[in-house]
Amino acid sequence: MIQSLNSSNVGAYLRCGEQFRRRYIEGEIIPPGIALGRGRGIHKASEINFKQKIVTKVDLPEDDLTDAARDEYVHTFRNKGVHLARYEMPSKVKLLNHGLNETVRLTRLYRRQVAPKVKPVDTEGFISVDIGVDLPLKGRLDVEEGDGIRDLKGASRSWPKGRAGKEIQPAIYTMLFLKKRGIHPTFIYDVLVALQDDEKHQVISDDVTRKKLKATLAVIYRVMRSIESGVFNPCDPTSWVCSERFCGYYLTCPYVGNGHQAWI
Repeated sequence: MIQSLNSSNVGAYLRCGEQFRRRYIEGEIIPPGIALGRGRGIHKASEINFKQKIVTKVDLPEDDLTDAARDEYVHTFRNKGVHLARYEMPSKVKLLNHGLNETVRLTRLYRRQVAPKVKPVDTEGFISVDIGVDLPLKGRLDVEEGDGIRDLKGASRSWPKGRAGKEIQPAIYTMLFLKKRGIHPTFIYDVLVALQDDEKHQVISDDVTRKKLKATLAVIYRVMRSIESGVFNPCDPTSWVCSERFCGYYLTCPYVGNGHQAWI
C-alpha cells in the first residue's frame, strides 16, 4: 500500500486507475521511458546548480551542468533498461542517443535562460502536510524563491494555452508551500521545449486560487476513498495514455490483454 499522496501518484490515478494499481499497489516497476530520462537529467543539473547557488549566488558553468545532466541520463538507463514500444525497438540506440542530445540541449537552454533569472532560497525541499485523510500529502518543490515556486519541465512540443491550469501539481505544491511558509505563493512553470532544429523556453504562470485549492482537495479526497475501496478503473481507451508507447503495462493490461511484455 502507498505510504503518502503526492502530485505524481494522484496524477497517475487520474490518468489510469489500473496503471496506478500495477505501479503503486502491486509494486510492478517498469523501466523508464526516454522522456523520463531526459527529465531526470535536466532536473539533476538544476538541483546541483541551485543547491550551490543558494550559498554562492552564482550559477555553475554550462559545461559542469551538461556533464551532470548527461551522467544522470546515462545512469537512468544503465541498469534498468528502457521502455519502448515494439515498433521502436529496432531504433533503440538511435532513440537513446537522440534523447541524450535533447537532454544536453535543454540543459544548455536552462543555464542560459532560466538559471540566471532565479534567486533560489531552497531546492528539492521536502514537505509533508496532513490534509485530513489517512495518508499525508508530500512533495519536493523544484525551487523556491522568496514568495514563489518554479517548476522545471522538459517537453518535445510547446505547451498549449490553458494546459497549466489543468495540471494538479500547482495546487498541490501551493498547499505544501502554504504549510511551510504560511503565504500563498506564485507558481511558474519553466518549460524547456526541444524542437527539431531549435529550443524554446516557455514561462507559464498558473493562478492557484482558493477555489482551485478547494477543488483539488475534493479530487484528492475522492482518489483516497477510491484507493481504500479498491476501485481502480481502466483508462479511457481513446486517451493518448492508453497506448503501447506511453504505458509500460499496456501489453499486459487485463483491459487490453495480449500477454506480451512491453519493455526491453
